Amino acid sequence: MLTPIILATWISVCLPQADPVLAHALVAAGSEGEPLIVMDADGQKLPGSKAPELVAAMKTTPADKELYVGLVQIPRSSLKSLGIPDDLALDPCINLQVGYQLYSAARDFAGTVEKTPKKMLGMSFNYFRTRQKLVDGPYAQKAVAAVDAPKLVSPAPFGTRLYMGIAAQAAASNARLMALGAIALHQSGGATSRAAVVRLSSLY
Repeated sequence: MLTPIILATWISVCLPQADPVLAHALVAAGSEGEPLIVMDADGQKLPGSKAPELVAAMKTTPADKELYVGLVQIPRSSLKSLGIPDDLALDPCINLQVGYQLYSAARDFAGTVEKTPKKMLGMSFNYFRTRQKLVDGPYAQKAVAAVDAPKLVSPAPFGTRLYMGIAAQAAASNARLMALGAIALHQSGGATSRAAVVRLSSLY
């Protein structure tokens, strides 16, 4: 479980342009700060406390069964649509980046459906989670509550050991993500591959 200052630092490093309240709400409603966690739709955790163990458990789960992955609890179906492999999805920085991008798209969509700010906010979280146009639900309730009563702490200052350690890990994460996009483009020059690279490149 990440401490509040460590989580705040991950968010500040990996999502410098994001609304920290919304980013923290996604984590609060999802994993509550646990990066190495995968759950099913019933809230049951897959076995394992390390990334290789969780990846192995995910591989034995039927492909059509929805799972929720990592810090932000990103739906596995959304990860597959982006071409993000399971091990990268468990990386804290990549999980935050991908999750926030997907949530931002859900929020944009919710804004076209609901004009009341509170309902729009609820639908944005629900649509991110389930792709259903609902304004209420357990996940959305938890996320909205986190937005309404944010418990934010400041990230570690730049130059401290904590900040620089997380920044180094984030740089390595982004390098892996860029490499994934480059490999996809190299393997196929088709439109599908190029579209995947464009989606991946928007994350860094």
